[in-house]
Amino acid sequence: MSGVDAARSSTPSVPPPSYSESTSRPTSRESLRPISSQISNFTSDGPRSRPPSIAPPSYSNLTPSAALHEPAHSISSQISNLTIDRTFINPVTGSSPSEVYPSYQLSHELDAGYGTIEVSRITPFTESSAERRNKHIYSFTQYVFSTTVEIVGKRRSTLRGTIYLRLTHSLLKQSWEISHHNPTTDKTTVLFRTRPVRNLHKEEKLQWEDGRRELVAVESQSSPESPGCKPGLHVVKELGDQMVDVLVTGWCAKIWVGWQMVIAETREKELDSFRRKLAYGGNIFSVRDLNPGSNLWSQ
Repeated sequence: MSGVDAARSSTPSVPPPSYSESTSRPTSRESLRPISSQISNFTSDGPRSRPPSIAPPSYSNLTPSAALHEPAHSISSQISNLTIDRTFINPVTGSSPSEVYPSYQLSHELDAGYGTIEVSRITPFTESSAERRNKHIYSFTQYVFSTTVEIVGKRRSTLRGTIYLRLTHSLLKQSWEISHHNPTTDKTTVLFRTRPVRNLHKEEKLQWEDGRRELVAVESQSSPESPGCKPGLHVVKELGDQMVDVLVTGWCAKIWVGWQMVIAETREKELDSFRRKLAYGGNIFSVRDLNPGSNLWSQ
Protein backbone atom coordinates (compact mmCIF):
# COMPACT_ATOMS: atom_id res chain seq x y z
CA MET A 1 0.00 0.00 0.00
CA SER A 2 1.37 3.39 -0.94
CA GLY A 3 1.65 6.39 1.39
CA VAL A 4 -1.28 8.16 -0.31
CA ASP A 5 -3.52 5.13 0.15
CA ALA A 6 -2.46 4.85 3.81
CA ALA A 7 -3.35 8.52 4.43
CA ARG A 8 -6.79 8.08 2.82
CA SER A 9 -7.49 4.99 4.93
CA SER A 10 -6.46 6.78 8.12
CA THR A 11 -8.79 9.84 7.49
CA PRO A 12 -12.30 9.18 8.82
CA SER A 13 -15.07 9.63 6.27
CA VAL A 14 -17.72 12.30 7.08
CA PRO A 15 -21.18 11.52 5.69
CA PRO A 16 -23.02 14.38 3.83
CA PRO A 17 -25.81 16.16 5.73
CA SER A 18 -29.32 14.90 5.32
CA TYR A 19 -32.03 16.90 3.47
CA SER A 20 -33.82 17.81 6.70
CA GLU A 21 -30.63 19.22 8.21
CA SER A 22 -29.77 21.27 5.11
CA THR A 23 -33.24 22.86 4.93
CA SER A 24 -33.36 23.72 8.64
CA ARG A 25 -29.96 25.43 8.54
CA PRO A 26 -30.19 28.99 7.08
CA THR A 27 -27.63 30.18 4.63
CA SER A 28 -25.29 33.03 5.42
CA ARG A 29 -27.31 35.50 3.24
CA GLU A 30 -30.58 34.60 4.94
CA SER A 31 -29.00 35.00 8.34
CA LEU A 32 -28.12 38.61 7.52
CA ARG A 33 -31.74 39.58 6.76
CA PRO A 34 -33.75 41.02 9.67
CA ILE A 35 -36.31 38.71 11.16
CA SER A 36 -39.14 41.23 10.66
CA SER A 37 -38.57 41.26 6.90
CA GLN A 38 -38.65 37.45 6.81
CA ILE A 39 -41.88 37.31 8.80
CA SER A 40 -43.58 40.02 6.70
CA ASN A 41 -43.33 37.83 3.62
CA PHE A 42 -45.63 35.21 5.11
CA THR A 43 -49.25 35.16 6.15
CA SER A 44 -51.42 32.56 7.83
CA ASP A 45 -52.36 31.23 4.41
CA GLY A 46 -48.80 30.94 3.12
CA PRO A 47 -46.28 33.21 1.45
CA ARG A 48 -47.49 36.59 0.16
CA SER A 49 -46.39 37.53 -3.33
CA ARG A 50 -47.14 41.32 -3.17
CA PRO A 51 -48.50 43.80 -0.66
CA PRO A 52 -52.24 44.52 -0.74
CA SER A 53 -53.34 47.56 -2.76
CA ILE A 54 -54.67 50.54 -0.77
CA ALA A 55 -57.35 52.62 -2.48
CA PRO A 56 -56.86 56.42 -2.33
CA PRO A 57 -59.39 58.42 -0.29
CA SER A 58 -62.36 59.71 -2.21
CA TYR A 59 -62.72 63.44 -2.94
CA SER A 60 -65.88 63.58 -0.83
CA ASN A 61 -63.87 62.62 2.26
CA LEU A 62 -61.55 65.60 1.85
CA THR A 63 -62.43 68.77 3.72
CA PRO A 64 -62.59 72.04 1.77
CA SER A 65 -59.53 73.36 3.57
CA ALA A 66 -57.53 70.29 2.66
CA ALA A 67 -58.66 70.42 -0.95
CA LEU A 68 -57.74 74.08 -1.33
CA HIS A 69 -54.59 73.87 0.83
CA GLU A 70 -55.76 76.90 2.80
CA PRO A 71 -55.31 77.26 6.58
CA ALA A 72 -58.35 77.23 8.81
CA HIS A 73 -58.00 80.98 9.50
CA SER A 74 -57.55 81.91 5.82
CA ILE A 75 -58.69 85.43 4.97
CA SER A 76 -60.00 84.44 1.53
CA SER A 77 -62.25 81.75 2.99
CA GLN A 78 -63.81 84.08 5.56
CA ILE A 79 -64.73 87.22 3.63
CA SER A 80 -67.06 87.91 0.75
CA ASN A 81 -68.49 91.36 1.60
CA LEU A 82 -66.30 94.15 2.95
CA THR A 83 -67.04 97.72 3.96
CA ILE A 84 -64.81 100.56 5.15
CA ASP A 85 -65.62 102.26 8.45
CA ARG A 86 -63.09 105.03 9.10
CA THR A 87 -59.81 103.09 9.46
CA PHE A 88 -61.29 99.57 9.72
CA ILE A 89 -62.28 97.25 6.88
CA ASN A 90 -65.01 95.01 8.26
CA PRO A 91 -66.72 91.92 6.86
CA VAL A 92 -70.45 92.32 6.35
CA THR A 93 -72.22 89.54 8.25
CA GLY A 94 -75.52 88.99 9.99
CA SER A 95 -73.85 89.01 13.40
CA SER A 96 -73.76 91.90 15.81
CA PRO A 97 -71.06 94.50 15.04
CA SER A 98 -69.51 93.86 18.46
CA GLU A 99 -69.03 90.18 17.55
CA VAL A 100 -67.33 90.85 14.19
CA TYR A 101 -63.57 91.27 14.00
CA PRO A 102 -62.18 93.63 11.35
CA SER A 103 -60.31 91.97 8.50
CA TYR A 104 -57.98 94.88 7.71
CA GLN A 105 -56.93 98.18 9.22
CA LEU A 106 -55.71 101.42 7.64
CA SER A 107 -53.14 103.77 9.14
CA HIS A 108 -55.30 106.83 8.31
CA GLU A 109 -58.75 107.57 6.96
CA LEU A 110 -58.78 107.60 3.19
CA ASP A 111 -60.42 111.04 2.89
CA ALA A 112 -58.19 112.81 5.44
CA GLY A 113 -55.58 114.01 2.94
CA TYR A 114 -52.60 111.93 4.11
CA GLY A 115 -49.83 111.35 1.57
CA THR A 116 -49.11 107.71 2.50
CA ILE A 117 -51.46 104.97 3.69
CA GLU A 118 -50.48 101.67 5.31
CA VAL A 119 -52.67 98.58 5.09
CA SER A 120 -52.52 95.85 7.76
CA ARG A 121 -54.23 92.47 7.85
CA ILE A 122 -55.77 91.52 11.19
CA THR A 123 -55.23 87.83 11.99
CA PRO A 124 -55.51 85.69 15.13
CA PHE A 125 -52.36 84.56 16.91
CA THR A 126 -53.56 80.95 16.65
CA GLU A 127 -56.58 79.21 15.16
CA SER A 128 -58.29 79.00 18.58
CA SER A 129 -57.10 82.35 19.94
CA ALA A 130 -59.46 85.29 20.35
CA GLU A 131 -56.60 87.80 20.37
CA ARG A 132 -55.70 89.51 17.11
CA ARG A 133 -52.56 91.06 15.70
CA ASN A 134 -51.90 93.44 12.83
CA LYS A 135 -49.59 92.44 9.98
CA HIS A 136 -48.42 95.37 7.90
CA ILE A 137 -48.73 94.08 4.33
CA TYR A 138 -48.71 97.08 1.95
CA SER A 139 -48.12 100.83 1.79
CA PHE A 140 -49.17 103.09 -1.05
CA THR A 141 -48.46 106.65 -2.10
CA GLN A 142 -49.27 108.84 -5.09
CA TYR A 143 -46.87 110.03 -7.76
CA VAL A 144 -46.44 113.82 -7.90
CA PHE A 145 -48.70 115.44 -10.53
CA SER A 146 -50.13 112.06 -11.49
CA THR A 147 -53.06 109.76 -10.73
CA THR A 148 -50.74 106.71 -10.56
CA VAL A 149 -50.46 105.08 -7.14
CA GLU A 150 -47.40 103.03 -6.15
CA ILE A 151 -48.03 100.05 -3.85
CA VAL A 152 -45.11 98.32 -2.13
CA GLY A 153 -45.25 95.08 -0.11
CA LYS A 154 -43.86 95.00 3.42
CA ARG A 155 -43.75 91.26 4.15
CA ARG A 156 -42.33 88.13 2.55
CA SER A 157 -45.87 86.84 1.96
CA THR A 158 -46.69 89.80 -0.31
CA LEU A 159 -45.85 90.16 -3.98
CA ARG A 160 -42.27 91.08 -4.71
CA GLY A 161 -41.60 94.19 -6.71
CA THR A 162 -43.99 97.11 -7.18
CA ILE A 163 -47.74 97.19 -7.77
CA TYR A 164 -49.25 100.12 -9.66
CA LEU A 165 -52.78 101.49 -9.73
CA ARG A 166 -53.40 103.54 -12.89
CA LEU A 167 -56.35 105.33 -14.46
CA THR A 168 -56.58 104.25 -18.11
CA HIS A 169 -58.61 105.66 -21.01
CA SER A 170 -59.86 103.89 -24.12
CA LEU A 171 -62.63 104.78 -26.59
CA LEU A 172 -64.12 107.53 -24.41
CA LYS A 173 -64.23 105.16 -21.44
CA GLN A 174 -62.25 104.97 -18.21
CA SER A 175 -61.08 102.13 -16.02
CA TRP A 176 -58.76 101.48 -13.09
CA GLU A 177 -55.97 98.96 -13.56
CA ILE A 178 -53.84 97.13 -10.98
CA SER A 179 -50.59 95.81 -12.45
CA HIS A 180 -47.53 94.12 -10.96
CA HIS A 181 -43.94 94.69 -12.07
CA ASN A 182 -41.73 91.68 -11.29
CA PRO A 183 -38.10 92.77 -10.76
CA THR A 184 -36.79 89.26 -11.49
CA THR A 185 -38.31 88.92 -14.96
CA ASP A 186 -38.67 92.69 -15.58
CA LYS A 187 -42.23 92.07 -16.80
CA THR A 188 -45.48 93.83 -15.92
CA THR A 189 -48.66 91.79 -15.54
CA VAL A 190 -52.22 93.07 -15.18
CA LEU A 191 -53.76 91.56 -12.05
CA PHE A 192 -57.13 93.33 -11.80
CA ARG A 193 -59.05 96.01 -13.65
CA THR A 194 -62.47 97.63 -13.57
CA ARG A 195 -64.67 97.18 -16.61
CA PRO A 196 -64.56 100.38 -18.68
CA VAL A 197 -67.36 102.93 -18.20
CA ARG A 198 -67.89 106.45 -19.48
CA ASN A 199 -67.67 108.17 -16.10
CA LEU A 200 -66.16 106.35 -13.14
CA HIS A 201 -67.40 108.89 -10.62
CA LYS A 202 -71.06 108.64 -11.62
CA GLU A 203 -71.28 104.84 -11.51
CA GLU A 204 -72.84 103.44 -8.34
CA LYS A 205 -71.21 100.02 -8.89
CA LEU A 206 -67.97 99.01 -10.57
CA GLN A 207 -67.11 95.49 -11.68
CA TRP A 208 -63.60 94.24 -10.99
CA GLU A 209 -62.17 91.48 -13.18
CA ASP A 210 -58.87 89.60 -13.25
CA GLY A 211 -56.31 89.38 -16.03
CA ARG A 212 -58.44 86.75 -17.81
CA ARG A 213 -61.47 89.06 -17.90
CA GLU A 214 -63.34 87.01 -15.31
CA LEU A 215 -65.49 88.82 -12.76
CA VAL A 216 -63.95 88.70 -9.27
CA ALA A 217 -65.67 91.47 -7.29
CA VAL A 218 -68.34 94.18 -7.40
CA GLU A 219 -67.62 97.55 -5.79
CA SER A 220 -70.27 99.85 -4.33
CA GLN A 221 -69.00 103.41 -4.63
CA SER A 222 -69.56 106.29 -2.26
CA SER A 223 -69.47 109.95 -3.22
CA PRO A 224 -69.06 113.28 -1.40
CA GLU A 225 -72.73 113.99 -2.16
CA SER A 226 -73.77 110.96 -0.06
CA PRO A 227 -71.47 110.92 2.99
CA GLY A 228 -73.61 108.36 4.83
CA CYS A 229 -73.02 105.70 2.15
CA LYS A 230 -70.00 103.55 2.97
CA PRO A 231 -67.91 102.01 0.19
CA GLY A 232 -68.22 98.24 -0.15
CA LEU A 233 -66.54 95.38 -1.99
CA HIS A 234 -68.32 92.09 -2.73
CA VAL A 235 -65.85 89.34 -3.68
CA VAL A 236 -67.60 86.81 -5.94
CA LYS A 237 -64.66 84.56 -6.89
CA GLU A 238 -62.43 82.41 -4.70
CA LEU A 239 -58.99 83.99 -4.46
CA GLY A 240 -55.94 83.11 -2.42
CA ASP A 241 -54.93 85.23 0.54
CA GLN A 242 -52.17 86.92 -1.45
CA MET A 243 -54.50 88.03 -4.25
CA VAL A 244 -57.21 89.10 -1.79
CA ASP A 245 -54.65 91.35 -0.08
CA VAL A 246 -53.71 92.87 -3.44
CA LEU A 247 -57.34 93.43 -4.45
CA VAL A 248 -58.31 95.01 -1.11
CA THR A 249 -55.22 97.24 -1.12
CA GLY A 250 -55.86 98.33 -4.70
CA TRP A 251 -59.50 99.03 -3.86
CA CYS A 252 -58.44 101.23 -0.92
CA ALA A 253 -55.83 102.98 -3.07
CA LYS A 254 -58.47 103.71 -5.71
CA ILE A 255 -60.79 105.28 -3.12
CA TRP A 256 -57.90 107.22 -1.60
CA VAL A 257 -56.62 108.65 -4.89
CA GLY A 258 -60.22 109.56 -5.78
CA TRP A 259 -60.43 111.66 -2.63
CA GLN A 260 -56.98 113.11 -3.40
CA MET A 261 -58.32 114.22 -6.78
CA VAL A 262 -61.39 115.77 -5.13
CA ILE A 263 -59.18 117.62 -2.63
CA ALA A 264 -56.93 118.85 -5.45
CA GLU A 265 -59.93 120.05 -7.48
CA THR A 266 -61.36 121.83 -4.42
CA ARG A 267 -58.05 123.55 -3.75
CA GLU A 268 -57.77 124.55 -7.41
CA LYS A 269 -61.25 126.09 -7.32
CA GLU A 270 -60.41 127.96 -4.13
CA LEU A 271 -57.18 129.18 -5.70
CA ASP A 272 -58.98 130.35 -8.84
CA SER A 273 -61.53 132.17 -6.73
CA PHE A 274 -58.75 133.86 -4.75
CA ARG A 275 -57.02 134.87 -7.99
CA ARG A 276 -60.21 136.41 -9.33
CA LYS A 277 -60.76 138.33 -6.11
CA LEU A 278 -57.16 139.47 -6.15
CA ALA A 279 -57.45 140.60 -9.77
CA TYR A 280 -60.74 142.33 -9.03
CA GLY A 281 -59.17 144.05 -6.02
CA GLY A 282 -56.30 145.26 -8.20
CA ASN A 283 -58.82 146.85 -10.59
CA ILE A 284 -60.48 148.57 -7.65
CA PHE A 285 -57.23 150.17 -6.60
CA SER A 286 -56.51 151.23 -10.19
CA VAL A 287 -59.93 152.93 -10.48
CA ARG A 288 -59.43 154.74 -7.19
CA ASP A 289 -56.00 155.85 -8.27
CA LEU A 290 -57.38 157.20 -11.53
CA ASN A 291 -60.36 158.88 -9.80
CA PRO A 292 -59.22 159.96 -6.35
CA GLY A 293 -62.08 160.81 -3.98
CA SER A 294 -64.76 159.24 -6.22
CA ASN A 295 -67.19 156.50 -5.18
CA LEU A 296 -66.64 153.25 -6.98
CA TRP A 297 -70.32 152.35 -7.11
CA SER A 298 -71.53 155.79 -8.22
CA GLN A 299 -72.65 156.22 -11.81
